[in-house]
Amino acid sequence: MTVYLVNIIFLFLGHCILVKQKKINGKAWFCVQASTQWILISGLRSTSVGADTGRYEVIFNQVNEMEWEYIWSLVKNSWTLNAEIKDSGYYLFQKIFQIFSTNYNVYLTFVAALFFLPMAMWIYKYSEDVLLSYITFSCLFYSFFAITGTRQTIVTGIGVFIGSELLHRKRYFLYYLMIFFLFPVHKSVITLAIFPIIYRLRLTNKKLVGWIALIGACWVFRGRLMTFLTMLVGYDQYDQIIEGAGATTFVPLFMIILTIGLYIKNYILARYENSIEVYNAMLIAACLLPLTAINQSAMRVVQYFSIYLVLFLPWVVKIVREEQKFIVTIVGELLMIYLLIRNNPVYTFFW
Repeated sequence: MTVYLVNIIFLFLGHCILVKQKKINGKAWFCVQASTQWILISGLRSTSVGADTGRYEVIFNQVNEMEWEYIWSLVKNSWTLNAEIKDSGYYLFQKIFQIFSTNYNVYLTFVAALFFLPMAMWIYKYSEDVLLSYITFSCLFYSFFAITGTRQTIVTGIGVFIGSELLHRKRYFLYYLMIFFLFPVHKSVITLAIFPIIYRLRLTNKKLVGWIALIGACWVFRGRLMTFLTMLVGYDQYDQIIEGAGATTFVPLFMIILTIGLYIKNYILARYENSIEVYNAMLIAACLLPLTAINQSAMRVVQYFSIYLVLFLPWVVKIVREEQKFIVTIVGELLMIYLLIRNNPVYTFFW
């Protein structure tokens, strides 16, 4: 817990010192500072931090003992229904990295950089409040992207942050080529294939009614939706009802923020050029959230789109009248920090 709280304190200090500087690009330097902090926290963690960190270390060591011919055969077979290892592209990724280093913490640091550096550019370019964006990430998303989900951290860093730039430049072929190469690393990336079709759809009142009806239908038919998703991404273990499943804090918080954002959508859409993309990503996430009530592992798919909350929340706060904005921002940041403290995460360094 102490490491995470110190991290947030340094975020506040860095923002106060850097962002108001006139001689340098303080916003850019703050994003560099914040990302560096998270790269170090993620890369220097022990195998006891994160539910899957120790298991991924075992795989990392196993890959080091594998022959290149065997790795290539795994990748080739990953496209078949009877694949020995479904995400064998991740094995190839590790094998290529091990040309340079076989140290697991060096590898974790590299994976963290692959995620946080593109995210830093994404936040710098599109966030209205970089501090609130990083606080939002640090309290809601860090436990997965910085601590637990190594494979999906790689896929999200490339597929979401770099992928969004490809969409902005209308490089659709490169976008789908990117998904093609990321698919063997984590097959859930296939869900991003729908985004180029939806990301620029206008959010009219009629379309909004359709979205609300679709979200309601997803809650009613979440079992069938989960079955379809597991067939699509090839993870049969997702289609299992887990007793006590559900993101009971994240789902209400996400839906409250989305509802407020939809209420003031005309202001946000008129002011921010790329806000329609963020709205559509948030609405897709809202459609997928019911799956977490069946199996919390479905959050792996939701977070491809819910990560846009990092941009969405600062826009919502910005629309609040100027004299109230400071209070709302502080309340929002304190709420995020409270959620972090309530979760009481444990952190230890690898040494």
